[in-house]
Parts: sequence; structure tokens; C-alpha cells
Amino acid sequence: MTSAILLMAGNSQRFMSEKNKLLHSVEGDLVGRKTFDVFNNSKHIDKIVIVRKSGDAEMENIFKHQEKVTFADGGNTRFLSVLSGLRSLGNDSDIVVIHDGARPFVNDKIILDSIVSAKKFGSGIASIKVVDTLRMCDGENLLEVVDRDSVVRIQTPQTFVLENIVTAYEKAILEYGDSANFTDDSLVYSEYIGTPKYIEGSDKNKKITYLNDIENTILTGIGYDIHQLVEGRPLFLCGLEVPHSKGLLGHSDGDAPIHAVMDSILSSLGKRDIGHYFPDTDESFSGIDSKVLLSRVMEIVSEEGYRIGNLSVSIIAEQPKLSPYIEDMKKVLGGILDIPNNKIGITVTTNEGMGLIGEGCAIGAFATVSVYR
Repeated sequence: MTSAILLMAGNSQRFMSEKNKLLHSVEGDLVGRKTFDVFNNSKHIDKIVIVRKSGDAEMENIFKHQEKVTFADGGNTRFLSVLSGLRSLGNDSDIVVIHDGARPFVNDKIILDSIVSAKKFGSGIASIKVVDTLRMCDGENLLEVVDRDSVVRIQTPQTFVLENIVTAYEKAILEYGDSANFTDDSLVYSEYIGTPKYIEGSDKNKKITYLNDIENTILTGIGYDIHQLVEGRPLFLCGLEVPHSKGLLGHSDGDAPIHAVMDSILSSLGKRDIGHYFPDTDESFSGIDSKVLLSRVMEIVSEEGYRIGNLSVSIIAEQPKLSPYIEDMKKVLGGILDIPNNKIGITVTTNEGMGLIGEGCAIGAFATVSVYR
């Protein structure tokens, strides 16, 4: 059996965020969950140990229903967290793959290569060759050149015959006690077992350490909505009441452009549509101002660690003429989305007399949005 230990008990001190970096989003998913999914979907991994802080219910709730998963309590250092994960495995595994939860861009080929190496040589350490010029430095001055062909950058996964790496860690804890602070599994292996074997990692397999490692992530989404025009209701478009003889029919105030905006935002984050979050079977949403719903969607955006980049809305209506209201619409949306008006584009067009919109029976809207962190 091959087991994986995923380290998710760190303090994220260098990340400079109140929230654990593994609970931030990258490419539309949580960092920790994105890492986990690679291992969970791998046919080469039979069991996964999530090492999280003791009592970290938020982290545990993400993975507790997964079939392969067990949990171990993390320690005050990476060394102690790995030791806890190793001890939790017992004797039912032959090979163990140790991986940082903050490396979500690992791929199954690297995992397999490390396992093959461990079975053949006892270890398989993901590493990449250095392409930059390396020089020693005294803090101010550049000193002698280091031969870059003689060094590599160490990554995870680091994979071992379980018996050997357990022996190495137990010897280290006997020698150093809780003060043992090896920053890397291959160092422990080198100290007590032997020379570890290199396998080729990847530049893409970077460790998320600082906030700017993921803050440039940009996601996009598309939304669409259409509502029937009926008499006896006010017309709300982009949060603005527009004078007209008819209004949009809907469980809420029927603001089709805002509904399209909400769906575009939720789509960009990989979430479900507004019907899931605000179902028309829930009377608490009956007649509700769509600006309130958009504010709730923005809470989701904030929870995921994202901000709105820009927004484009296209409103399709035969009547009324909407161009006089565009700037006011931008002000309303910009206030909720927390972006300046020049980051919002609103265009209006007709349907050239065709279909329900062309007959003046409905108004539709498309929206596209970018979000970033």
C-alpha cells in the first residue's frame, strides 16, 4: 500500500494574512483542496493522512467525508508534523509520499516518478535544476560564484520506503527531542539512512509561501438572465428604478442585469447559480431588492479571498431607452462591487423587433466579470 501525508498544519506566518493560506483560493479552488484533489484522484495513492492543527475544525470539515482520508495532529514544527503523520500510519503501508499542502500545482507524473524511485532505490525526492547564476552573498556584496550544476532546488513530494523514513525520524527525535527542526525530509533521511535519490520535479510545482504567490490569479465568469415585462410592477435595472409602464416579473424585484452579474461572479469562482443560493421557494427572498442579493454574493467573493477586477453588462431591451441611465447604474453597481466606474462597462441594445424582447414582452442581460486576488 502507498500512503500520502499532506502537511496542512503550518502557521502561514510569511503569508501575511489572518487566514490560513491553504484556505485561500487559487485558480478557483482552495489551495489545500486543490493539493488534496491531485492525490485523491491519483490511482497510485491508497490512503491519505491530512496533518492539520489539533482542533482545526474548518480544515477537517473540508476532507472528513473523503474515503481515503484519516487525520493526524500537527506539531509546532514541520518535523513534528511529519513525525505525527508517520506514526499515524501504523504498519499497513510500504511506501509513503510526503507533500506540502501549499504545493497545489503538483501533478500525478511527479507523484508516480517519486514512488517508482522509492520502490527501486528507497527514496525519490522531487527536485529541479537551477538555471540562474548563483553567487554567495554577505548581505551587501556579491562574492564567489556557486557552480549551479552542482546544486538543485528541493521540492515535495518526497517519497520513501516507510520503514526507513520512520526509522530516521525516530532516531532524530531520540537525539534532538522536540527541538529537532529539520526543514526537509530528505535531510532527515540523509542524516540517518543514506543518500536520497533525485527525481525531476517541475517549475510549476511551486510552494505558495507569500501572498503575492497567488495574488495575481485572475478568474472570469459569464452570466445571463431574462425576465418577462408585466404591468403593475416597477422596473429595476442594475439597481436603479427606471420609469416605464411595465416592470420585470420575478420572485425578487426581477432585476435581470443584476441577476446576470451575480451569476457571472458565482461562475468565476466555480460556484452554483443564484437559484441555489436564493431559491424562489424561499419566501424570505420574495420581492427582495436585488442589490441586497448582490451584496451577499460579494460576501462570498470576500470569503474566497477575491476582489472584482472589472465588469461588463449588456442589457437587451426594446423599451424604454436606457442610455440616459447608464452612468447612474454604474454608480450603483460600483458601490456594491467596490470598483470605480471606469471598471464597469454597460451597453444597451435592442433585439431588432425579434422574439419576446423585440416584442417588448421581456428584458434580458448578459454579464462578464473578472475577479482577482
